[in-house]
Amino acid sequence: MKKLSVAVMFVIFLAGNVFAFDWYAGTALKYTSLGGDDSGSSFMIAPEIARIFSDKIDAGVGFSYTADDTSGVSTYEYEIIPFVRYKAWESGNFAFYTRGQVSFGSSDDGTATTDTFGIAVLPVVEYALSDRFTLFVSFGEVAYKTAMRTGYSGNEFSVNLDINTLVFGFCVNF
Repeated sequence: MKKLSVAVMFVIFLAGNVFAFDWYAGTALKYTSLGGDDSGSSFMIAPEIARIFSDKIDAGVGFSYTADDTSGVSTYEYEIIPFVRYKAWESGNFAFYTRGQVSFGSSDDGTATTDTFGIAVLPVVEYALSDRFTLFVSFGEVAYKTAMRTGYSGNEFSVNLDINTLVFGFCVNF
């Protein structure tokens, strides 16, 4: 009976923490359509869940799926993305975050599978619709990425601040 009481109290404690707005779940979406010689499209969805540790810091993990069909070549990419966000500025319903993330992924273009590893820092602007719902937009990144497959290995460092890196998303606090 004592073990059952402890288990029930533990479940109540967890439920209380989960519903105290200490967590959020959301997703980011991106769609790109290209014309000309590189005609095609790209679609990305990236659901995530995070724990809010303070008014300034939260951390979580996301999963990203990208389907890219450019110039007749279809590529599919999957990534696991642990991240930390720091709220650098807040005014009313607006907030500016700096997001640091690490990504572990794999992509397949039908001929070869490529494993990837990356580190990136992204700016995120968030607008709180209410205590529970927020919208966010991210554009640009400072990133390092390495790719490995049989017979190939490559590294890339980039500073991207163009409109093609624009990502929209929403979150639900719970």
